[in-house]
Amino acid sequence: IPPLSKGVLPDSWFVRHERPPLSKEITRALAVSFLLPLDGLSVLEVGTGSGGITVELARRIAGGNVVSVERSPDALAVAEENLRRAGVFDRVRLLRGSAPEVFAELNDRSGAPLRFHRAVIGGHGGASGEIATAAWNRLLPGGRLLATANMPSSADAIYRALKSLGATPSLTHVNASSARESAGQGAESSWMLLASNPVFLIYADRNA
Repeated sequence: IPPLSKGVLPDSWFVRHERPPLSKEITRALAVSFLLPLDGLSVLEVGTGSGGITVELARRIAGGNVVSVERSPDALAVAEENLRRAGVFDRVRLLRGSAPEVFAELNDRSGAPLRFHRAVIGGHGGASGEIATAAWNRLLPGGRLLATANMPSSADAIYRALKSLGATPSLTHVNASSARESAGQGAESSWMLLASNPVFLIYADRNA
């Protein structure tokens, strides 16, 4: 495993199955950078997928913990495999269920709702605004919520939900390309750009 000083793990490192999605390397790098520092903190993640962001959060959260919610058992199986390969499975609680309903299971020993320093929304189906609101209400004062979205409609729903809660959200749109080898050999080889799907990152801080 590359050391943390070399950034996020490449897409090729992750075990993949056919259906569970994996966020792209550039998305993982930006998501983590917007959430730092993470040492000793608690994180709520919605939409584990193949565990791309989950792994990167867990690698940086020494002394803290991640609760990651996913409704697909296939995705949870892949995510667990990737977390174990990265040596950080003990820092993560994988919880099967649909958000926000499954949040009702997140309580402390006294029965009070668990609250978190960070909330990350990667998968949201058609309930992006509702999930953003529920996750926001689980944040501790000073916490940050970050959501990723591929569709403008989902990004807008999250942005509007945060505005309605009194937050001041920031939104970044990323349309990245990466190089791959094309024709030629050795010094004569060349490269071409391969585009990734555009992604929106929306984040806001809860000040009270």
